[in-house]
Amino acid sequence: MVYAHADFMKWKSFSRRLIQISSAAVLVSVVSYVMYPENWIYFGILHFIAVGTVLSIPLINAPRIALLAAGALLLATYFGYAAVRWPYYELFPALPWRPNDFVPLIPWLSAVWIGIAMGHSRWLEKDPLVNTPFQRELAKPGQHSLLIYLAHQPVIIGVLMLIKLISEN
Repeated sequence: MVYAHADFMKWKSFSRRLIQISSAAVLVSVVSYVMYPENWIYFGILHFIAVGTVLSIPLINAPRIALLAAGALLLATYFGYAAVRWPYYELFPALPWRPNDFVPLIPWLSAVWIGIAMGHSRWLEKDPLVNTPFQRELAKPGQHSLLIYLAHQPVIIGVLMLIKLISEN
């Protein structure tokens, strides 16, 4: 977010990315509910990325505040003032207690805010891939990370189902 929007907020690209991630999160929820209704994914990594991105907009150009907020959230979690399962079970007590994937906002939002602070750091000003012979090829996976993330689950599940099928016969 810092690299993409530090100079000014590019709302069109931000909105397109948010819609893609949110749509993928809904797809994951629906498919997981169909496949595993007792442990469906209601707030996994894609849901977290979408919500964390929106909650972090005000901090994009405030690295010190982002770092302070991250520290405060971590301390509040450590000392029991911030509940890891908030707001899920307060709002929807019927949600599965152990979903197949769960990424709580608390304390993980602090990692996003630490990332914002680090994005403004001088340590990260120089791109280590700039002078590499395969710079464009090395950048490709990062440019298609959502597709890679979405594809890896069906591949892994398919391989595991195949192994189970073979081992049963």
